[in-house]
Amino acid sequence: MPKRTPEGLWNNLEGKFFHSFEEDRSVKWQGWIIAQVKDGIYLIDRFEWITGGRSFTGKVLVPIEQMLREQWTFYETEVEMRESYQYSGIAQRNGR
Repeated sequence: MPKRTPEGLWNNLEGKFFHSFEEDRSVKWQGWIIAQVKDGIYLIDRFEWITGGRSFTGKVLVPIEQMLREQWTFYETEVEMRESYQYSGIAQRNGR
């Protein structure tokens, strides 16, 4: 099972995959970080829940403070993100 990323492990979040969480620890978003557009501001692309593919709802700018508040979990690969969702109990918390 993939492990959660320790805080401060990477200097650059670009290209990383993620889950963000609601207060009840259900997943809010899943996706990948396209680029850091400014200090502490990242352009992300969210993935669809049903297909797991890239979303057509558009890209979103997210501040690092939101990532910290929502306790985002980061992954090196899309496969690692999907396996974490499937095998770590995240899917059960989301009722899937």
